[in-house]
Amino acid sequence: MTSKEWLHLNPKDASSETSQAIKLSLELVSILLVLYRSVIGDYITCLHTCYSVLRKEKRMVLEQDKLELN
Repeated sequence: MTSKEWLHLNPKDASSETSQAIKLSLELVSILLVLYRSVIGDYITCLHTCYSVLRKEKRMVLEQDKLELN
């Protein structure tokens, strides 16, 4: 039986299965978005931490150079 024949014979089942498939798809998309935001958030936190450490090291080097010049 082709899908068109099945849809013609069972329109109620088709619409309920379609709506169920849409609900599952939306749920999957929302889960993927949460995971994506989590990964992006971790990445941004890592970049911020690295940037802070580099700024601190640069400041320490500049202070040390200043002391050596005096």
